[in-house]
Amino acid sequence: MKWRVVVWILRIAVIAPILYGVWCGAAYFLGRHYFRQGMVAFARDPASAMQQFAIAAKLQPKNARYQAAHGRAALKAGRFPQAAASLQRAAHLRPDDFGIWHDLGQAYLKANAPAESVRAYKRALEIRPNAELALTGLAEAATEAGDAAAAIEPLRRLWQRSPNDVGLAGQLASALVRQGKVDEALQVCGKIKQGAPRVKPGELWGRHQLRSEWLRWSPILAAEGDAYRAKGRWSEAITAYERCLMIDSTNPTAFDRVTRLPREILHRTATHLRAEAPRFSPDGRRVAFLGSDLFAVDVTTGEVWQSGRADGFEDLVRPIWSPDGRRLCCASGGKLYTANLDGSGYEVLMRQPPPLPQLGKLGIPRNERRLDAPQAWPAWSPNGKAVAFRMKVAPDVALTFVVDVKTGKARSVHHAAGPLPKFGASDFAPAWSPDGRVLCGPLLYRPQQQAPGLTVWSADAIVKRQIGLPREGVALAGPALAVVEVAWSPDVRYLAALLRQKGADGRTVLALVPASERQTARVLAKDVAAFRWLDASHVWLLQRTGDSYVTAGVRALVSDLRGNLKPDKQPFPILPILDWDLSRDRRWLAICAPGGGKRPGTRDKGLWVFDLRRM
Repeated sequence: MKWRVVVWILRIAVIAPILYGVWCGAAYFLGRHYFRQGMVAFARDPASAMQQFAIAAKLQPKNARYQAAHGRAALKAGRFPQAAASLQRAAHLRPDDFGIWHDLGQAYLKANAPAESVRAYKRALEIRPNAELALTGLAEAATEAGDAAAAIEPLRRLWQRSPNDVGLAGQLASALVRQGKVDEALQVCGKIKQGAPRVKPGELWGRHQLRSEWLRWSPILAAEGDAYRAKGRWSEAITAYERCLMIDSTNPTAFDRVTRLPREILHRTATHLRAEAPRFSPDGRRVAFLGSDLFAVDVTTGEVWQSGRADGFEDLVRPIWSPDGRRLCCASGGKLYTANLDGSGYEVLMRQPPPLPQLGKLGIPRNERRLDAPQAWPAWSPNGKAVAFRMKVAPDVALTFVVDVKTGKARSVHHAAGPLPKFGASDFAPAWSPDGRVLCGPLLYRPQQQAPGLTVWSADAIVKRQIGLPREGVALAGPALAVVEVAWSPDVRYLAALLRQKGADGRTVLALVPASERQTARVLAKDVAAFRWLDASHVWLLQRTGDSYVTAGVRALVSDLRGNLKPDKQPFPILPILDWDLSRDRRWLAICAPGGGKRPGTRDKGLWVFDLRRM
């Protein structure tokens, strides 16, 4: 009996290896078969390929190739946890395979496991240190994991290879800022900005639609703003955020950074209201603005007053304050209204139509004359007793009228008797001299026959002088559009005039126009956005700078009467594009939205008031 057991043991010992060999051979050939079937289906049907590769991997569980193929098919099919598990098994079987570790990093990243992805990409770089795919993956995974330290080195190496890649520069600058390396971040931003496309001034400062290619620059500007913010250079930080929002008004980083500026720098007021056309009171303590109604808000306390009712506010006309800051005047529904700060006393300013000059002598038919024309561009007299405004009483005919605030009676400051005026201008607010004795305002009869120029009247409505504008070195627009704004010097010897040049780009110049006939007008500066008289000998102005959206800005300058320009000590961080105003002492700056435009949604409601002296 014992010998039979021994025989069977010997038979099993002989047959078992044979059967195992047969099984291994079958598993090998079947595995290859299913692997090939999977490769055929991989491109068109990765889910089906997964099944084939899974069978192959079960037949040969220690075959790293089959495990990796299953992981890659799962990765392509969007089944990222399964992909990571299979590729992890493949990596254990073949620890020196760069491709497996790279794909494992990708799988972990898409499976929302960025920390494991970082480790996989680092292992891939140990095997192949200069692999661009792994460097890119590591940078992306480290950024996703919030590990700025791990992201910096691969981003540096990638950017060295592609120094003109805006996206890489933005990622590197952002990572450097998070690691506190702000100086290097600013160097990266400055270097990449040198390669930004150049644009014409008209496109840069006009209301043109930006091309989508500019959106890739917004992360660079957001990172630049963060770097300046970290250094406490608030003015440069706000300017960078403004540029970012000018390019991409929906950029959440730049918008949130502006909203979180220190309270001593930014005051957000009336955040529950839509705000447009802000205007500071004479003392700079309050701001009037248009929204669903006419409102005013205290800059420091945030108290809001409803000062008037809406009836179709004029888009181009800001509310104006009386000299004592107690009343407001606004254009609504084509008429001028005045009201107290709290909304009481809201009434029509001009209670009866004014008498018109003798327009018939100028060949203007009676049926073209209008007494109900929209009243616009109001200006309160220094003594508070009258308001001057412009009204178009016929096609191509714009006159300046003065209305008595108490009686509501209006009169034209010009009479048409005599020859046709040589000079004309239309779309600007009248300017009272500081003593209220002289007025410069719109006067336009026949734009085809008139040259751009200013008209000055005395208080008794007598034309004192018509003044031509500078023509040497500049080509001004027609008389209807040439003049943007005028203001008298404190000694009433000069008028500073912001003028629009000819062409679609809308470039401007600031001219000094003497009230005396002995002197001629001359240009003080070009590309001026705004100006203020500081004293009888100096004008403060904002000059537009930059030749692309990533370098656009303004610089505050002071000019003497000869046009010698010097930098102002106080910075000006906001890009003056749309609605904004500056207090008389140039301390407070009010805007309606960062970046010159409104964001979708409601987060940018209200006024944004900056204290420029704290920057």
